[in-house]
Amino acid sequence: MLSVASHGDKEDFAKQIVEFTEAILQRDWLDEDGQRGKGSKHNALIHSVIKIYLANSDDRMTILESLCTTGMAELLKIDHYTHSATYPTLTKNTYPIFYRSILTELVEVVKTISPPKKTSTEQEREDKLMQWGVAVRTFHILVNLVKVFDARVNISSILKCGRQFVDIFLRLGMPLLDTVFRHHKDEVQSLLKNLQLSTRALQHICGHLKIMKDVSLTNQVPIVKKCLETFVYRVKAMLNINKCLQAFWVGNLKNRNLQGEEILSQTTVQSNDEDSDSDDAETVLEEENSDVEMEDTSDKSEITSNHGNTDEDEYSEQF
Repeated sequence: MLSVASHGDKEDFAKQIVEFTEAILQRDWLDEDGQRGKGSKHNALIHSVIKIYLANSDDRMTILESLCTTGMAELLKIDHYTHSATYPTLTKNTYPIFYRSILTELVEVVKTISPPKKTSTEQEREDKLMQWGVAVRTFHILVNLVKVFDARVNISSILKCGRQFVDIFLRLGMPLLDTVFRHHKDEVQSLLKNLQLSTRALQHICGHLKIMKDVSLTNQVPIVKKCLETFVYRVKAMLNINKCLQAFWVGNLKNRNLQGEEILSQTTVQSNDEDSDSDDAETVLEEENSDVEMEDTSDKSEITSNHGNTDEDEYSEQF
C-alpha cells in the first residue's frame, strides 16, 4: 500500500487513498476465529494505515483533531476501554500506535505553518493564527490523555513530541503572535492559555517520573524543562515588544505529579519533647518554582518560570 500511495494522479488518487484507509480504520479487524487482531504484526499494519491516511489528506489538522475529539474521546467513555465506535481499530492495545502516530503527525503539520512575512496580508496572518489555535487545542487533548493512558510508552511519546511541539511553536508560532498581538489580543491570550495548560501538564509528567524512577525517561526531563522555561521568557519578550511588560511579576508554585497533586518528598521528625501536643512529623515540599503573572485591566493571565537547577526544580505555568 505504501508503494501504491506514492504513484498516480496526486489529488484524485490521494483522495481515494484517504477514503480507503479511513474505511479500513473504521472497520473491525477480526481474525479467522472472530477475535480482534493483536500483536506486533497487527500493530505494524495499523501504524502503516494511519501513516498513509494522514499523509494523503489535504487537511491533516482537521483529521488529527477529529481523531482526538471523536475516536479517543469514545475510547474514554467505554468500560474497560474496549474500542472506539467510530474507529473500531482504536482499542486499548492499539492506542499507543494511534497516540504516537497522531503526535508525530501533529509535529510535522505545525512545521508547515511558516512565520508571516512582512508582505503577508492580514487575512494570511489570521489564517495562520487559526491554524495554530487548532494545533494547540489538539495538543492539549493529547497531553491530558496521559492522565488516563499513563503507560510508559505513551509517556515516552508525549515527552519527545511535546518538547518538539513547544520548540516549533517558539520558532514559528511566537513570531506570528508578535505581529498580531495588538490587533488580536483576545485570540492570542486564548491560544496561550490553552498552550499553558498543556505545558503545565507536561511539567506534571516530569514530576510523575520522579516517582516512577525510570532512568531512561527521567533523562529526557532536563531538556523538556529547558524548553518549557524558554517558552516563559519568550512570552515575556513578546509582552515587552507590545509594551505590556509592567504586568509581569514573579511568585512561587509547588511540584505536582501526573494528576496535579503536590509531591511530598521527605518527612522529618521535629519534636524531641514527648509531651508536645504538636505533630511529630513535618512534611516538606520538594521544591518551589517561580510564578510569573501577566495581567491587564480586562483579563488576568499567569505563567510560571523555573529558577535554579533545571534538573531538580519544577517548571509550570498558569495564564
